[in-house]
Amino acid sequence: MNVQLTKPGVSHDKMRKHDRFARLQQKANSMDTELRRRKESDVAAKRLAAIVASSDDAIIFKDLNGIIKTWNKGAERIFGYTANEAVGKPVTILIPEDHLNEEPDILNRIRQGERVDHYETIRRRKDGQLVHISLTVSPVKDDDGNIIGASKIARDITEHKRAELVIRQQASLFNQAYDAMLVWQWEGSITFWNRGAERMYGYPREEAIGRVSHKLLNTQTDGGIGQALASLARNGVWEGELQHTSRDGQPITVESRMVLVREPSQSYVLEANRDITARKSSEQKLAESFVRKKTAREMAEAAVRAKDGFLAMLSHELRTPLNPVLLIASDCATNPEVPVEMRDYFQTILTSVETEVRLIDDLLDLSRISHGKLKLNLVDVDTHDILEQAMETVRNQMESKAIRLNLNLKAERYRVFADPVRLQQVFWNILKNAAKFTPAGGSVTAETQSPNGGDKLILKISDTGIGMTPEELNRIFSAFAQGDHIADKSSDFGGLGLGLAISKKLVELHAGHIQATSEGRNKGSLFTIELPLS
Repeated sequence: MNVQLTKPGVSHDKMRKHDRFARLQQKANSMDTELRRRKESDVAAKRLAAIVASSDDAIIFKDLNGIIKTWNKGAERIFGYTANEAVGKPVTILIPEDHLNEEPDILNRIRQGERVDHYETIRRRKDGQLVHISLTVSPVKDDDGNIIGASKIARDITEHKRAELVIRQQASLFNQAYDAMLVWQWEGSITFWNRGAERMYGYPREEAIGRVSHKLLNTQTDGGIGQALASLARNGVWEGELQHTSRDGQPITVESRMVLVREPSQSYVLEANRDITARKSSEQKLAESFVRKKTAREMAEAAVRAKDGFLAMLSHELRTPLNPVLLIASDCATNPEVPVEMRDYFQTILTSVETEVRLIDDLLDLSRISHGKLKLNLVDVDTHDILEQAMETVRNQMESKAIRLNLNLKAERYRVFADPVRLQQVFWNILKNAAKFTPAGGSVTAETQSPNGGDKLILKISDTGIGMTPEELNRIFSAFAQGDHIADKSSDFGGLGLGLAISKKLVELHAGHIQATSEGRNKGSLFTIELPLS
């Protein structure tokens, strides 16, 4: 059976021509596709080469024997070798001796088709400097799928490692700090909590990390924590006092400093807290003590003012009625028409009233001095004359006890600027005390000196009396102070203890100085007065 394979009216020659044309057209299309594929491949290869060449990372191709085949600019920058110096050399020129065992292991893994991702290690530059790098090594295959080598991408992470080291060192230092040091994310949780914070607050690190610090510690401050955080956000730093609560519920007052560090990805706060609870408690107690002492001082001062006022009023009221008594007693004691026996009585009255008046005058003087109302009539005076006058007033008292009175006027310069009445009062008070406390048959010596080249007159009044103990010397110039002898009820030594207190204040009002010394009981006393010369 014959089958007709040609179209009707179409010859075999035409059919053969048509098939040949179709095959040529198909071959042309195939060649065009291959050309486009190769062209695209060339473009991609050039693009990849440009990327490799411009990469900051080192991109290296090595064969399975570890021989370097390609070397980009990034590799030159990181390792210091040019392409001419590196290509054809074993990759071990980059590996320190203590890391040489890494290369065989990496090549074995590559031969098995494995990829090594982000392997951190150390390599050596041409100049011998070590660099930290992160390696990614991938197997390279030919068109038939056979592994022919490896591509290595190395990234310099030296600065990153150095920064990590600094951070670790700083964290170690922060961890050793006695104060509480914590780091927390802005509007977030705690990321660092040192031993000082564990000790201060009682929360272990594991319990504090991830918590919000102000909620964990129940932070309180004047104006509220929101105001403090707003100030921190505005200024980048905040300092002040915070109230915290420890893990066991104890209140803690801290001196706090917060620093806001802004980073592109995340902002965080470094917070340093110092426990000042004990100091605040001491300050509060000190303030309360100060208030108590101030109140007590004010009450004491008020009492002194009341006492001074009372003494001033009392002295004035007592002295006024004594004036006519003094006048009458004085007249009658010297009136020859009055019988001798009566005159003696009036003399006794006069002496007693004069003693009373002197006591009252001492009270008035003390009151005036205490209130700053004592006025001095300062003139240029001869201290020798004033001293001799003062000695005359006590001569009878000393002669009645057979006390020798010695006067040694050695000072070549003896004129001072003073109130003569008040200066005589000072001399008389000391001489009267010497006469009172010196037993019969003793002696009292007054001596003046003016050291060469000096600007002071020195008066020394010494006696051979009962002397003073160290305790008595400490209070000798205090108002109303008495010696230990006053405890003996049979003692003849009386008085209010005002004379020396007034004398000291009067000497100081004259810009002078007075001092008392004694070698002890029954060894006499020495009073030294220094006054500026005119």
